[in-house]
Amino acid sequence: PSEIYEYPTTPFVADFIGDTNLFQGRVESSDASTWQVRTDRGLRICVASQTMGNGTLPQNVVISVRPEKIDVSLEKPAYSLNCFEGRVMHTMYLGTHMHYIVELLSGDRLTVLQPSRLESPPDAHTPIHVSWAASDGRALAA
Repeated sequence: PSEIYEYPTTPFVADFIGDTNLFQGRVESSDASTWQVRTDRGLRICVASQTMGNGTLPQNVVISVRPEKIDVSLEKPAYSLNCFEGRVMHTMYLGTHMHYIVELLSGDRLTVLQPSRLESPPDAHTPIHVSWAASDGRALAA
């Protein structure tokens, strides 16, 4: 189960086996370690390169990012390939974790699950930054 959760092979499996954030897009460029994907709503997301299907670079992909892989911060992180501005739309305190619904400037809505480590977590409508490592996103065949 952990392999299926961490490394799903299709958008259906990614969504079925647990919560995830899905972005549809096109691979714009690649290098030895990363792919740059432009989403349908204009976000530029960087994911770790991976082998897919027949080994050729896919055109259309779906990016899956698990809620617990996303960081929320009030200030823009010093360095992150995937960092986007947004607003907290909803918060829920879960004891050890905070559950956020975040709306990005692009209009995409994300589910974020973060350890309760901020002394005063952002309230609804607070401007924030969300970020994640390239290795935390999975490109899946569209």
